[in-house]
Amino acid sequence: MRISITLILLIASSLSFGATPSDVAAVVREPPGGLAPVVSAHLRYRDEPPYVLVMLDPVSIRSRAKPDKSHHVVGYRVGLAHTTSTPAWEIDRWSSKVPLDLTLRGQEAAQQNARSFLIPTDGLSQPVMKDHWVVVELQLEKDGNSGWGTTYSHSN
Repeated sequence: MRISITLILLIASSLSFGATPSDVAAVVREPPGGLAPVVSAHLRYRDEPPYVLVMLDPVSIRSRAKPDKSHHVVGYRVGLAHTTSTPAWEIDRWSSKVPLDLTLRGQEAAQQNARSFLIPTDGLSQPVMKDHWVVVELQLEKDGNSGWGTTYSHSN
């Protein structure tokens, strides 16, 4: 009797803490070409109006610059993008920014901890993820303090 109660508790706890059926897996991939830093990550998302919950596994940030160059990454955030009527895309909503102070020399990589993001979806057609995908934006300091640049990686 004691064994069956223990088994029931273990099964119940694994069901309540595991991924729910509404979690969808995706991968954020590096865009081809270029020298800017890029992001790679596995993620799961859940459409929970009025939000999309995006759960990034540890994020890899990699510099594709030549070895004698460097980039200063000052933050990243997650957005929801969609295709426009022209053959282009735009971002409808953003999460809050994760501040970083990370300098990558050419061909270096760094890993950031897993993190969850809430992205508001009010005003967007539901279900949001039917027409949208996840974008990770890296925010870069450009030429010292003279400006900012961005680079994007998209989910599949």
